Amino acid sequence: MKKISLFFVLSLSLLLHVSANWKNFVRFSYFNKETVLDSSIFISSESGLGKYTLHSDSINILTTDCGINSNKIIDMNKYFSSLYLLHDSSISIITPESTYSIPFPIQTGINPQHISKTNDKIYISTESSIISGDFNGIIYQFSSYPSPFGKFRNILLYGDTAVIASDSGLIFSQANAIWDSTTWYKHFKSELNSAHVNKVIFKDRKLYIATDKGMNTYYNNFIGNIPNTGLPDSNITYLTTINNTIYSVIANRVYYLENNMWNIYTPLSGHSIEFIEGKDSTIIASNSGTIYKVDMTEKDSSGNPIITNITPITLINNNIAAINTDNRGKLYILYGPYSSRMDIIQGDSIEHYQFTAGYPTSNGYSIACDRTGRTWVGFWSISDSGIVCIDTNKNEHWYKIPSNAPVVSDIKFDKKNRLWLLNYSDYSNLFMLNTDSTWIKYNNGYTEWMYRIYIDRHNDVWLGSYHIGEASCLDSNGVWHKYTLTGSATVSGFAEINDTTMYIATENGIYIVTNLTDIEHVTQLDNINLTNITDITTDPYNNLWIAIPNEGIYMHHNGVWQHFSTNDGLVSTNFGTVGGGIKKPQKLFAFDKKNNFMYIASFDGISRFYNDSMFVLPDNNVKLHIYPNPVNHGKIYIDLIPDGITVSIYSVSGKFMGKFANTDIKSQLYYDTSTMPPGIYYAVAIKGNRRIAITKFAVTDK
Repeated sequence: MKKISLFFVLSLSLLLHVSANWKNFVRFSYFNKETVLDSSIFISSESGLGKYTLHSDSINILTTDCGINSNKIIDMNKYFSSLYLLHDSSISIITPESTYSIPFPIQTGINPQHISKTNDKIYISTESSIISGDFNGIIYQFSSYPSPFGKFRNILLYGDTAVIASDSGLIFSQANAIWDSTTWYKHFKSELNSAHVNKVIFKDRKLYIATDKGMNTYYNNFIGNIPNTGLPDSNITYLTTINNTIYSVIANRVYYLENNMWNIYTPLSGHSIEFIEGKDSTIIASNSGTIYKVDMTEKDSSGNPIITNITPITLINNNIAAINTDNRGKLYILYGPYSSRMDIIQGDSIEHYQFTAGYPTSNGYSIACDRTGRTWVGFWSISDSGIVCIDTNKNEHWYKIPSNAPVVSDIKFDKKNRLWLLNYSDYSNLFMLNTDSTWIKYNNGYTEWMYRIYIDRHNDVWLGSYHIGEASCLDSNGVWHKYTLTGSATVSGFAEINDTTMYIATENGIYIVTNLTDIEHVTQLDNINLTNITDITTDPYNNLWIAIPNEGIYMHHNGVWQHFSTNDGLVSTNFGTVGGGIKKPQKLFAFDKKNNFMYIASFDGISRFYNDSMFVLPDNNVKLHIYPNPVNHGKIYIDLIPDGITVSIYSVSGKFMGKFANTDIKSQLYYDTSTMPPGIYYAVAIKGNRRIAITKFAVTDK
């Protein structure tokens, strides 16, 4: 039989990669298969691979940070001590020594569904074809053939014979050419309860054939039948062997085969089950979102095995709208219209937070954290919008905006710890919250429909519009500046490059604003296409980060562009706009100053990036930015101070007043001015005996 196309040849050695810089967090759900490999039970899903180690009560979630090519797993199959994972256009292979991936070219609409491994081949079943990967000891060569039997579900291997469970019955074929019907030894179709075979397994020299109309057997060239007596349905959707006993899933209930009859498995009779596997004294059963452990060594008062739920460390949702970090190293995650809850990540743990009922909290799109440890969340709710402040005791405080059409689109804190709020629906759409809980409204005379807010190091407030091609800036002197963007551009983010330069990202490129006045439009930077940016930012080390859907993350570091995708450990390149009201670009970057982590959100989870070589401060270019300045007899702070540098304080007459001390945030210093008289003071950065930077600040009584 002539093959349709020869795809390409790819060396495995080129695909090995290390993802040590990444840690991913996902919502682990939508399971589609289980399998036992050595001392672990694996659960595949659309958001990663669950690995349950026998005799433990926890499950580890493997994602792209562990080397697999994609978190979306369509099917999996084991072959000796290796696990083969099928993705949309690639295969991940987990061996005892390493994890690597093999991409295979696939035509649009082919829709790969199942994978099986034979001696030197990988077979992939699609809607209408068979993709064959031939391994010659060095490389894989992929070819596509029309399928003579529709889709296969699984393939058993006996020497050079492949036993195929397919849409057209049970087929015995030469293992190296299953697409060629002239190589078939046997083909059972009408002899079966149904030609639609869901799975075939081997036990005690007999084949057990699960169909959508019941169970057949095959032994010594004879087709037998297992009665469907007492079953609620005849469609056997899952079939496996655990401790030499055959188990099936029929109508979401578990049955076991004894004396050629199906019996309900009592311990799980009250649970809806889709998949079940086990080994020794442990059984793991699951449905689309719940995992159960059956421990055969522990019994309840009725003598039945104990069943417990296994809860992975997992997010509430994968559809992330916005993220932000506080000064304690916590990451806060909002899900927009998808949830009235919030996730909080600290270290490797996840805390689920439920907002109090009584005010609209189902559309969280903006989040900010102040210096006192409080978290502020803005909720998008037409005509009834506001913000919630969660204090350090987890008490919630509701703030309503004094507007006829309040719709919170973004919130930020400035260098003086003042909260600014951007109201989408009000033409005069900028507000600042006073310490007495009253609001000051700033009239933006240029445009409405503002969505994004950014506050730069000078305390200038930048606003970006949704779908009308406008941006504004309220500088620290109270002067408004207007910037007209091309067409109906939506501002997806701001990036402060230096003291005088701001990047404004849109879907049609970046607008570079210099000295608040000059503006330039670019669609490329060093051959990187910038016409579809979801978000943009800079980290405290002046690295530029850009997120582009389906491409990944671009980072500009020391004059060189780095590119990160799922091959490098990024959880996903699925970035975009969040629904609910207008389509809002994700706020997907957040930097954790305490731990030097960059968090990146997507519609498939969160990635945490860490790399010491990219988060380093040059000590010959220290700039002292003190905040708040002026200060009213309280603590002042300086960020981004490299190790080995001290900062001393002097009066205008040269009197030494003290030294800044370390906080628990890396590269941050503080000083308490409570006992200092009002006046002007100098902060001096010293390395060795050399002064390398100096700035002044004011202490006031107001």
